[in-house]
Formats: sequence, C-alpha cells, structure tokens
Amino acid sequence: MEPYSSKKGKYSKIEIACFFAGIGALFTGSAIRYGFFHSTLFQQHSFLLYLSLIFIWIYSKKGKADLSQETFDKNGLRLAIAVTILSLTIIVIDSGFTKMNAVISIIIPLFLITFIFRRLTDYRKVLSVWMNLMSVCVLLMIATEIYDIVSGYSFTSWMATYTGVPSFFRILKQNRPVTYMGHPLFSSEIFLAFYILKHLQNMIENKKDGFFWIVICLVGSAIAQARAGTLLIILSFFAFNLEWKKARFAILGGLLLIVAYFLGVFDSVINRILITMNSGDISAGRNASIISLMGSGAMRLYPFHGQSLSYDGSVTTLGMALEYPPLGWAYSFGYIVSALISSVAIVYPLVVSAIRKQKIVFLSLLFLILDVNSYSGISGNGDKPILFYIFLCLILNASLVLHNQQKSQMAR
Repeated sequence: MEPYSSKKGKYSKIEIACFFAGIGALFTGSAIRYGFFHSTLFQQHSFLLYLSLIFIWIYSKKGKADLSQETFDKNGLRLAIAVTILSLTIIVIDSGFTKMNAVISIIIPLFLITFIFRRLTDYRKVLSVWMNLMSVCVLLMIATEIYDIVSGYSFTSWMATYTGVPSFFRILKQNRPVTYMGHPLFSSEIFLAFYILKHLQNMIENKKDGFFWIVICLVGSAIAQARAGTLLIILSFFAFNLEWKKARFAILGGLLLIVAYFLGVFDSVINRILITMNSGDISAGRNASIISLMGSGAMRLYPFHGQSLSYDGSVTTLGMALEYPPLGWAYSFGYIVSALISSVAIVYPLVVSAIRKQKIVFLSLLFLILDVNSYSGISGNGDKPILFYIFLCLILNASLVLHNQQKSQMAR
C-alpha cells in the first residue's frame, strides 16, 4: 500500500477536524490550560478536542464504507454502553454529581476506544495528520527538555510558577526536566505512543522504520528519567525488529544503545533504577505503601463507595499507593467501577488483538498499557485519559487495516 498524501493545497473536512483535535490534545494540553484559565472546567477539559472528535465521528458516517460497515465495534460498543451506565449509576448513587469532572475525563470517553473508521482513506488521512502533529510535538518536547537542563531547570521553574501545580515544584526539587506537555512520565508516554504508532503506520504503508524517531523517542524518555517508558521503548524496538529480515537493523540498534550508554544518555535512568533496586521495591515504594496501608487498615476499598483524596503534590504514602490507575479508580469510585473501566480501557484492546492473532499489535498495546499503569496519569482528571484512549483507538484501527490486508493477501 502506497503512503498516503493529500493533494497539495487541498485538505478534507476530516483532516481539518483532526488538525484541530491535535491542537487541542497536543499543543494546548492541561499543563498549558492550567496557567491560562482560572475555571477548573476549562483547565481539565479541552472543548476544542471534544468538538473536533465529534465532527470526525459525524463525517466518518458519510460515504461508502470499505473498512467497516459500522462506526463502532458492536461488541466493544455494547461493553462501553454497559460500563458507562453502570458506572454512572453507582457514582451518582454514592456521591451525587460531585465527581462529574472525573466522569467526563475518564468514563464517557471510553467510547473512543471502540470507534472504527468506515473508510480506509479517512483513517489514513487522520493517521497522517495526527502523526505529523505528533512529530512536531515530540521534537518540541525534547527541545524543551534539553533547554531545561542547559538553563538549570528554568523551564521547570517557569512551568511551576505559570501553572501553580504543586507537583511541578516537587519535580523541580528532584532536578528532573519537564516538557511543555507537563509531567516527565506523561512525556515519556507520548514518546512511547508516537514510536508505536509510527511503526504501525509504516507497516500499513509498507515502509521501513528509520533510526531518527527511535533515537528521538528513546533519548527523550531517558532525559525525562522515566524508567518504565525508556525500558518499554527499548523492548518495542527489539520486538519490532527481531524478525530475521530485520536482524541487522536490530543489531545496529543494539550497538547504538551501547554507544548511547557510554555517552551517559541513560545515566539518570540507570541511577533511578539502581536506587529502586537497592530499596528492594521495583515499584519505587508503591507496593510497599499498598502493603503497609492495607495491613494497618489505613486504606480501605469498597465495592460501591468512592473516597476523596486531597492531594497537594507532596509525596505521601497514600498518594504513592494510588499511583496504579486501577487502584486509584477503586479508591475514587469503588472497585466495581474500577473493574468496569479496566474491562474497556485495558482488557478489551488486548482481547481484540489476541483474537486477530497480531503479535506486533498485541505487544504494542501491552507496552502502552503497562506504561500508563506505571503512574497515576489516566486515573485523574485532564487530558491524560482521553489521549490514552485516542492512542488505543488509532492502534485498534491500524489492527483492523492490517487484518484486512492479511485476509486480502490470503485470498489471492
């Protein structure tokens, strides 16, 4: 399949909508909006992104279908509807409408994961625009990281002052660089997601991966001192390139990793890993916090009752324990709602790729899911949950395209 490209000067409505969705998600994210808006509603929700996604859905229903007859996977849609209704019922009965911000951020957008582009050309247009915007995003991110280090973490200091978010002040004390997207672990997630999506895009278009983007994503994640993200990018690289035909590419990549190691690119990540290993807890204190709190009875989880966590950005035992998203959801909404959310956001994508017997897609989803479950990003309000759902949607649509390509080749 030939690479997609728009005719010069001509962009379809769905491409324009995707462009504004990308602006809303990747360039005017929560970290930027926190300093610009005083309203919590506008700080935590990108209405430009929401409206753009709705337009993409409406536009995709038009025209003759060649990829899927439906705009949502039927089984996935039934699951998402059931999860949304049950979760809303439980939350409203328990706490009324006090948690609607979290519901809008975490639960309602679950439908995105089951969305399917009816036309292949629409998906390729959206993927092309999104990846172009993401490429600018990751370059800006690594540029802000480098500037932050060279300037003595002046960018982190500015972000802390600009947004007033307490966690930025804590990061500043740790001498960890941030990007304009915010927290280092969130930045690492974006580097990983970009590398995964770039590889899947190349698979669809029968193009070879280049070294440029893997270097950018790996170095960007290493500078962010993200242990899980850096390791998962390395694992992704070898998982994508260990086929016999790509063996030389993987070997060369391994040599580059060795060179990068001796240049000190991974020093910060390695130091954090060594500190973690010496502590005897690979979860950086999360598992120990959970055991301690559960054992003492200080943290209790209920099936239908959620609790409120007053988090001021300081490192607390409870805050560390709740950094696993399913556990954070269980604490905030009750563990029944947590299981319901996890069934769509974690289990459903893996089951779909497993049924289609797509090893690369399955590993891509697994790596991304493991990364977002290594910190509390998707368990809170803001753009992190919906951006994760968009990544899952794009990967599952790539899975469908590759599945159809494979069936077409077998039919010949």
